[in-house]
Amino acid sequence: QDLISRTNPAVMAQGSSVLLKDALLDAQSQIAMRFSDQPTIRASVHKSLAELFSAIDLAPQAEAQARAALAMYREAGTENSVEAQSVQSTLAILLASNSDFAQSDAIIHALADSLSKQQASDQQRYLLSYAQAVNLFNKGTYADAVPHYAVAIDALARAQPGNVGLMNAIRRNQIHAQTMAALYAEA
Repeated sequence: QDLISRTNPAVMAQGSSVLLKDALLDAQSQIAMRFSDQPTIRASVHKSLAELFSAIDLAPQAEAQARAALAMYREAGTENSVEAQSVQSTLAILLASNSDFAQSDAIIHALADSLSKQQASDQQRYLLSYAQAVNLFNKGTYADAVPHYAVAIDALARAQPGNVGLMNAIRRNQIHAQTMAALYAEA
């Protein structure tokens, strides 16, 4: 609500406009104060900001928000929740995109280990497979990434059948990996 009102010209001074980036940067400083006694909600807000910063290519801010969210999930005792696993996946992807493969690999390994100890849902399989695919793609091991993209697409189709936009984005990434791996017929 704060973000929407901040970017609403009717609420702001007449003729003023605020960029989404500026509103997000401002919002991050208010989370601790606004939700000081609600670690689960605070974690959720950090998670949302991490995803938003990632979407607008502000990787350092996205990473900071993802790490803050994971700390809050640990504080709340919900570090094995699907929400926390979603943040782990986001963070692993961010790190792989910045060629920090040691940290990305460690997060993916921890996520895979966590999921092996429970009955993983399709959403969880998607989160792990997509992080693995992006990690391998960024390492330049395109052929190894291809099956992980396929698993991610299949799991996402079952978990979120209406999320066609995301499925198509992952398919494009899969086609790119197939092309880079010289798997032209599959691409």
